[in-house]
Amino acid sequence: MVALNVLVYSGPGIGPNAHAYLLRTLRQFLSHRYAVIPPWESKAALLVMPGGRDQPYVASLSGEINARIRHWISRGGRYLGFCAGGYYGSGRCEFEPKHCDGSDGGARAGAAYPGYHYKTEDGARAAEVTVDQEKFRVGQNYWRNDPKNVRIYYNGGGYFLTDDFLGKPASKDVEVLVRYANDVTDPYDRSKRVANAPALIACRVGRGQAILTGLHPDYTMPYNRQLIAHLRAHDAFRRRLLGAIFAHLNMHADAHSMRLPARTPTFLAPARAQGVAQISQAMYGISSAAQKTTAGDAVLRDAKEDIHVISASPGVSQRRVPQQYQATVLKPKQLRPITDDGETEPRARRLDPGITPRFDMQLAITYMQQHRAHTCGSWLMYSDTTSSTQTFLESNTRLQSLLPNGTVNVATVQLAGRGRGRNAWVAPLGCLQFTMLLRHPGSKKAPVVLLQYLVSLAIVEAVKQRPGYEDLPMRLKWPNDLYGRQEPLVDSDDSDADSPEFVKLGGVLVGSSFKNGEFSLLFGMRRQCGQPAAHDYNDSHGTSLPAIPMELALALITAKFEEFYRKFLVMGFAPFLDMYYKNWLHSNQIVTLVDQGHERVRITGVDPDTGLLLTRSIHNPNAHYSLQPDGNSFDMLQGMISRKT
Repeated sequence: MVALNVLVYSGPGIGPNAHAYLLRTLRQFLSHRYAVIPPWESKAALLVMPGGRDQPYVASLSGEINARIRHWISRGGRYLGFCAGGYYGSGRCEFEPKHCDGSDGGARAGAAYPGYHYKTEDGARAAEVTVDQEKFRVGQNYWRNDPKNVRIYYNGGGYFLTDDFLGKPASKDVEVLVRYANDVTDPYDRSKRVANAPALIACRVGRGQAILTGLHPDYTMPYNRQLIAHLRAHDAFRRRLLGAIFAHLNMHADAHSMRLPARTPTFLAPARAQGVAQISQAMYGISSAAQKTTAGDAVLRDAKEDIHVISASPGVSQRRVPQQYQATVLKPKQLRPITDDGETEPRARRLDPGITPRFDMQLAITYMQQHRAHTCGSWLMYSDTTSSTQTFLESNTRLQSLLPNGTVNVATVQLAGRGRGRNAWVAPLGCLQFTMLLRHPGSKKAPVVLLQYLVSLAIVEAVKQRPGYEDLPMRLKWPNDLYGRQEPLVDSDDSDADSPEFVKLGGVLVGSSFKNGEFSLLFGMRRQCGQPAAHDYNDSHGTSLPAIPMELALALITAKFEEFYRKFLVMGFAPFLDMYYKNWLHSNQIVTLVDQGHERVRITGVDPDTGLLLTRSIHNPNAHYSLQPDGNSFDMLQGMISRKT
């Protein structure tokens, strides 16, 4: 089994900006291969501790959790600590000059520079550091003639009291990779200069490794405007230093992340067979709502951003879309709609694959037409890189109101993908990420709350209907997550190593609004098409099931959901209960209800009329509890359900 999760601490002590900056950085460098997620869970590729305050980290993780972290690292895990995360990773720290206990590594003294104050940037600076480029595990040409002295954002970090820095023989388990260039002073006596103070070190811990830093190479541009000019000039060097850090930890960083990814235009085209009148009506509605600018552009003004409406009909020269805008590009006459009698219109030139190199829109439309559906997936929107497919449609309400029912918005990379609550999701390349617009009538027979169950079920069944995939171990976690079973590590030291475990493959996020008796629903969906479950299934069964391409998976899922949805409108969710229970993880599962005094209960099912999770008390069989799917969070690792905040 290959570890694919990058875990980021999100508990007490995190700095107000540190968590957001760190998540964004990790996504840019690692999301092509790893899923970056906030909570702690086992069998991860990397554990990252952000900046903030070290003492709350220690208090929150002391005892058993701290021991588990150290044990996990010593067995081959990887740890990366920025600033306060570096303090926490040290065995002893001396701060101004108070003492606190750390968890691992050597000693740490701080702050390296005077003037630091919690919750402010009074002591922040663009610290000059010297990078020992030869010690990093990268090729000789990696640094591209970068200077060895670069400026990195600093705010309150310390320096490391390594053996060689203290005049002792250097430890074979600790290596200094970056040193402060100048101006560092002794926190006990600020009049004393400290030369060559270690700023970033790499440590071997058993079979594992850790990198601790007093700097913030994870910060792009801080809020302190006085530092921006210094840091912007060195931003390319900072990004390559980050790439070298991940390489030193044997992480597979995205080479393209040496530059900050920009949002790309969004293309819109009819996907499933529709009449010319329907296509023309949709085109006319969007074009009519657009305004002509002084430059002659057709722009749809919305609350969030300007959306450029561009016609690319045959005979009309195609203009380049301004890079700084999201753009909706209509290309209906360049497609080949398939009619019921099999006749096709003449094929015009396809969308230039250089514009959408990581998703073949023409292939996706071909699959959509082969897997017939009327509404779901009727139109296809695609962006190579966007903030969030869900946020894009939610924010641009005017555009949303003009889009045909069933439009799907797909993206290869989401810079700020969304999950339930404040969770942020980033998927490795190869994951299908899209949002579908569905206008759903208010109906007691087909309550809107159950649609998230129906979508999740459709995703699983769409895969399992493929020949050879019937027994693929994909499951549903209440209320809206997709899980796959992974076989245990062969060399695992865990006591339960012989037992397979389920890992998250994706999920569903639903946003809704209600007007004139109708719901406008946005179903955000994320699913790994690379399928770790399929890889493990192949290994254990001697099969060779290929990964399902994103373009095909989109057609399968939307077609299966429409099949289910038509039945749901007439008969409700009751006909799907047996299929749902067959695919879910919770039959007779015993869990703890945190908000009910840690009551132990057994899960008995789902109410087909309300969507509530039904449970019965273990100690009092006459006591029943019903839980709302949108108000509670299910921690699979701890077996606990608590109120979602």
